[in-house]
Amino acid sequence: DAVLGQENYHSAFACVRPPGHHATPSRAMGFCLYNNAGVAALHARATYGIQRVAVVDVDVHHGNGTEAFFRDDADLFYASFHQSGDDFYPGTGLAKGAKQGFSRGRELSVNGAKVAGETGINNNVVNCPLGRGAGLRAIRRVMEEKILPALSAFAPGLVIISLGFDALAKDPIGGLNLDPHDYAYLTRSIQDAAQCKLISVLEGGYDVREIARGAVAHVSELARLAKGAKPSDDLRRLRGASVISELSSGESWGSEQSYGDEDDDVNTLVANMSLDSVADGAMARSPTANRMSMDSVAERPATPPLLPQPPPRRS
Repeated sequence: DAVLGQENYHSAFACVRPPGHHATPSRAMGFCLYNNAGVAALHARATYGIQRVAVVDVDVHHGNGTEAFFRDDADLFYASFHQSGDDFYPGTGLAKGAKQGFSRGRELSVNGAKVAGETGINNNVVNCPLGRGAGLRAIRRVMEEKILPALSAFAPGLVIISLGFDALAKDPIGGLNLDPHDYAYLTRSIQDAAQCKLISVLEGGYDVREIARGAVAHVSELARLAKGAKPSDDLRRLRGASVISELSSGESWGSEQSYGDEDDDVNTLVANMSLDSVADGAMARSPTANRMSMDSVAERPATPPLLPQPPPRRS
């Protein structure tokens, strides 16, 4: 509403839980209760008349639920790169002709989506499965050869990024080996191809500090674009994201990592460096359309709060 309504913000990042891209129209699964991106797309259509909505999913898992929402509507577009193989969840989004997608000559479906070969009712579904360890080079290739051209040709009125941070190298579940800074590339390349309003919604991620670092890169890039930078401009590595990455503790959900002075340094960097850069973009008010939805940043106290500290370990 803040992006499409009277406030006319440039973009917005919805830092929400639970995630949503595995939830189908009729079933919750994979930690997802309802499909946030799918609901947002239909809300944009019903409330603001945005007929053509695209979702680009950068989570390490295939968004089987979003695909189920979108595949039969020619005015909805879904694209995803994701890890596949070794029975990686949810087992869908494989390439056309993959042997796992067939049994006795019949196409298989699991978790609300085809196992392999889904292209949608009007070529409005683009799936790019990748092997473990693919890295940025492979992801850039599928983005620039498949996803971005299809997104540009679709010409959406709104693009939604399903923003999973479990593709990061230090995530304990995923294996696509991205660096937090790579999310700045993903953000600006999607904006450049879509040429429309953009919102993002948090999906997966199992290392809380890596989620924070990826979010720093993503929101900093949104702020940069809100201030008038062109998506195609060259961008050197963001200082905050790179320094934070170098100090990474590797702390993950359910791990036995200890918390020392280094973790306090990471929290300070996230709070001070990233919020300063975001606030600059959030307060860009000329023109009004170049504002970013980040009220909590605009209203932050003089001394930014640290990120929540983890609970003490049990002895």
